[in-house]
Amino acid sequence: MNFNFIVAQLFGISVFITGIISYYKNDTKQVIIFNGLSNTLCGLQYLFLGAYTGALCCFIATARNIVFSRFKKDIPVFYLILFIVILLLTNFKLVNNVIDVIPIINVFIYTIALWTKDIVSIKKMSLIACIDGVVFNLYKGAYIGVIYEIVFACAVVKSYRELRKEEKKLK
Repeated sequence: MNFNFIVAQLFGISVFITGIISYYKNDTKQVIIFNGLSNTLCGLQYLFLGAYTGALCCFIATARNIVFSRFKKDIPVFYLILFIVILLLTNFKLVNNVIDVIPIINVFIYTIALWTKDIVSIKKMSLIACIDGVVFNLYKGAYIGVIYEIVFACAVVKSYRELRKEEKKLK
């Protein structure tokens, strides 16, 4: 094991902790903030593994979270389009194989979910991203990331069920 691999796995642990916290939050702004922190740490993990599309997507997602969290009500469609265009244009030259497309798809899907500001949509899209994330992390050597994605998927399902229970009580 080399130094970069070990540092990457340590970043993976911090991604694990901040990511799980983000999905136990039921306030959209708190989800966005913790998710942004998790994305930044994940980007660093991918840099140490040489997974450059993953790293760039994480950093774009962090910028997106900062911008999106500034809007109390609707996020203008301009910002949705802006981040999708940035995502696609900046990653164009980094894609070497099909696996490199996975983080682009995940950030694309999650950007749309965050734009809606609907907590249920955010949690559903997170589940899709988890499935893709397992494949990407396995391929790139982010082994703690694989465990995180599985635990994270379980946390999202649990959090979604709790949210639904709360909604039923309010009716």
